[in-house]
Amino acid sequence: MVWNYDAVSVGNPQIQPSDLTPRLREDLIGIFMQNREKCYFDLHVGRFIASLSLPPVDPQAPHPTLVDAILLVGCYFSRAPSLAGYESGLLAAANNNLSTSFHHTDRLHDFIRASNLIAFYYFCKGMYPEAYQQIITSCHMIVTCGLHQIPSSAWTPMGTSDDNDKFLSYPVDAVEQGERIHTFWQAFCLDKMISMVVSRPAHLLGGPNTDPLLQISTPWPRLLSDYETGTVSDLDKKSVTHLFLNQMSTLPGRLETLDSLRSQGYALVYKAVNLLSERPTAQEILVTDSAIQTFTSRLPHLKNSGDCGEIPATPGLSPINYRI
Repeated sequence: MVWNYDAVSVGNPQIQPSDLTPRLREDLIGIFMQNREKCYFDLHVGRFIASLSLPPVDPQAPHPTLVDAILLVGCYFSRAPSLAGYESGLLAAANNNLSTSFHHTDRLHDFIRASNLIAFYYFCKGMYPEAYQQIITSCHMIVTCGLHQIPSSAWTPMGTSDDNDKFLSYPVDAVEQGERIHTFWQAFCLDKMISMVVSRPAHLLGGPNTDPLLQISTPWPRLLSDYETGTVSDLDKKSVTHLFLNQMSTLPGRLETLDSLRSQGYALVYKAVNLLSERPTAQEILVTDSAIQTFTSRLPHLKNSGDCGEIPATPGLSPINYRI
């Protein structure tokens, strides 16, 4: 579907989100959903759309900051000059509601998702210092809420109480568990991408010699449909540390996902770039080189012949999704 808003007059560049008509809001959300993979974002679309009918103060509704951020990035993805005037107002609203979410510790998962999207928007607009500061905000909240150490892909109804519960409650089901895993890896990829562009340190680290409190143990992301159907396994626990230990063999019959390969690729590229600015030991070079060789050996051949969702762990067995 093609959206054409060339005939829309936006007038004042400080148009507020409340000025958006219901139809325009719906269309912008649709644009975002069709393009969400471009910003490494994913969520259960049906559940999100249904939740929009709830009052904004309802704990089950998306926090206004997330809605504003989605509308903002939807405007950007539309590429319609007539919608550019909405962006400044949506950005201001998203940031204001982000502050409200933080001060009231309200729906902090939405806080992180909105912050990630705002960082992505800044980056796409060439506002690299702002993007870097914004992704720092996301990373700090991720560590505070423990999203960097989700123990398993598989959800169980019995959550254990810990210090993080006061910031982020236990996920209500497997879909929410999967969404949180995807949120973490979105921030991870953005953190690496932005940090490399501005030549500054990343904040979500993992692998050898990482502080145990900051070590990443959240499993690589699966398709959201895997979480929904319960086809993830408690054995799906591979993460950044395994990447550098050459322990990335997949489960029998298990296919790699594009989101997983993207996250692994960012981890390896950042590590390699970082070594260039250091004085690495021979062992560090060997470990990184070995991890890269193992990763590239597991990449499939490029065959743009369909929208497959997943790709095989070994080359050439089936077509790769064209979005890689």
